[in-house]
Amino acid sequence: DAGNKDKLEKTLLFYTTKGDGLRSLAEIQADAGEDQEELYYLSGESLETLRNAPQLEIFRSKGVEVLLLADAIDEVLVGNTADLGGKKLTSASRGDIDLDKLGAKADAEEDTADAKESTEALNPLLETLGKALEDRIEKVQVSARLTDSAACLVTPENGMTPQMERMFKAMGQDVPASKRLLELNPTHPLVKKLAELHNSDADDTRIATFGELLIDQAVLSEGGQLANPHEFVRRMAEVMADAL
Repeated sequence: DAGNKDKLEKTLLFYTTKGDGLRSLAEIQADAGEDQEELYYLSGESLETLRNAPQLEIFRSKGVEVLLLADAIDEVLVGNTADLGGKKLTSASRGDIDLDKLGAKADAEEDTADAKESTEALNPLLETLGKALEDRIEKVQVSARLTDSAACLVTPENGMTPQMERMFKAMGQDVPASKRLLELNPTHPLVKKLAELHNSDADDTRIATFGELLIDQAVLSEGGQLANPHEFVRRMAEVMADAL
């Protein structure tokens, strides 16, 4: 109800990354402070999955609170609400999010330099994976949001979130499958090993297999369902057999 938006905002309660209970918008705003121009959120099907989502790692490391939206109606709310309490609503799973805003300026400049160096070192691997996985994803890129996980999936700027896709499909709408961005953590041991493998033999067929597994792991980590569980099991068995 746009006419009563300001009044209704005062009644809103959210689960967030700060504690287990519900918090009011006023409490969230007070902790965010005036310097934080945006309120970040992540939507999904369960609070447990959202709390452990890899997309939140950079927010936790910098102490930035994120709204956890696990109700189906939340997609309608954020789809029709540009801001709450004067702060822009921004999805933590968007690929175009400005992560530099989350830290101090000095940290942001240092992070930008490190990210540039990491990207340049991984560019050959990213290009190879991008071609091998083009049927499933839009692009492979270095992540600035991951601190612990090897990979995650994020939504392009104008793309539809998986939750919104599921909602439309549940209403009987014909929704074309959209491709997402695969982000890799350049500091993760698995990504480093994969880069070493690529540097030694860019034509090694295992590179594409590992790329497929990274996508599947990213889907599972955010509570999604695999389109082809059999292929995931087959690849896992193949990798385990090689390791033994």
